[in-house]
Amino acid sequence: FFFLMIRRPPRSTQSRSSAASDVYKRQVLVRNLDPRLNQQQIETYFLRFGSILFCHLSVNDKRESKGYAQIQFLEVEDAKRCLKTTEHLIGGKIAIIESIKSKEERKRIFRQRKLYIKNLPADIKKGRLLHFFNRMDAKVKKMVLRKSDVHNATVCLCTFNTHWIAEKVLSAVRDGNANLDGYDQKLDIDWYKTKAQLIEERSKNSETVRESMLYFRNLKDTLTQHDLEETLRNYAEVSWAILKLFDATQDPHSRVSYKNQFAIVKMKDKNCLLYTSP
Repeated sequence: FFFLMIRRPPRSTQSRSSAASDVYKRQVLVRNLDPRLNQQQIETYFLRFGSILFCHLSVNDKRESKGYAQIQFLEVEDAKRCLKTTEHLIGGKIAIIESIKSKEERKRIFRQRKLYIKNLPADIKKGRLLHFFNRMDAKVKKMVLRKSDVHNATVCLCTFNTHWIAEKVLSAVRDGNANLDGYDQKLDIDWYKTKAQLIEERSKNSETVRESMLYFRNLKDTLTQHDLEETLRNYAEVSWAILKLFDATQDPHSRVSYKNQFAIVKMKDKNCLLYTSP
């Protein structure tokens, strides 16, 4: 007796990635749903666009709807037809339809549930802020208030139950549709960024600044800063310019004796090209 083992050849990584991308193209994410809707009602609505492989309604521990669901169609064209439809009225409420992103992108988005709010009144209490968020149907999971040294104000770090709730609050405050009662100043709100994200953002900004700076040397001794700026404005817009004189004769350790005037110029557009120097 002998055994014959037949092994299927492994699929290539390219075919796996193409198959995964095809699955994402056939899926849509539905949010802003009425919590009273069940999975069968949602599936019945989307059957008008084509055949459905599955419909998954996200629920919490109490089996209550979280307000969003995931739909996978049989064909890519059905999902595209659903995404092209401008308005989806499901159960008397307008739902928001989005294409499904990759697994890594979804994890990054779902982790983004924290908002950082600045320019709050100095005497604000948690109860007043909770009432402010309840008016927008936004459930807060955690809230931290602390005093700021800037203009005697208060800052707040809020963690919401889902990314979509945080996004709704962010849009409402930025558009001016939600304001604190009895407080005229506009709130400064943005996504919370970790220390590593802030360092990365600052490094990108400093790199952009360095790319838009120019260095000139061997300039005439009679050239003034005003003349330098006026000459450069003939070619591009100038943010600022610094003109300095290097005098080697004043340095006792220098082996050369000459005067050289140089300039550092910050341009508004980093793509500008200067073909001549003053």
